Amino acid sequence: MVNKNYKRGYDKETLCVKQLTEAGYWAERFYASKGVFDVIAVNTEHTRLIQVKRSKLPIKAVSSIATKYRDDVHAMMKIPHNMGVCIELWVWVDSHWLTSAHEEGSYRKAGWRKFDVYEDGIVETPEWVT
Repeated sequence: MVNKNYKRGYDKETLCVKQLTEAGYWAERFYASKGVFDVIAVNTEHTRLIQVKRSKLPIKAVSSIATKYRDDVHAMMKIPHNMGVCIELWVWVDSHWLTSAHEEGSYRKAGWRKFDVYEDGIVETPEWVT
């Protein structure tokens, strides 16, 4: 029997590959990866090295990502790379009800939150896939 958490991770990694392929990238998932990256995607302009995660809970701040995935983020920060190579953390956030005062009762559908990882930190980037 397949581990439920493994299956959830696998599903998000394959979704990442599918969306990148549809966007014109050659993309490959590194199955059973014990390395830093789950997906590598290449087109004529960019190479994307991607770690894929899944979160059941909403992400309130970039700093919470840096804390929650600390070991992965630190490993990604150490990877040397040239211009044209992007090191990314994609976090799939399950659908949830927003609870802030100005959005109370509104529903946010499930989707990606994407972060670029640099030597000195991480920055959230606008979603380019839905």
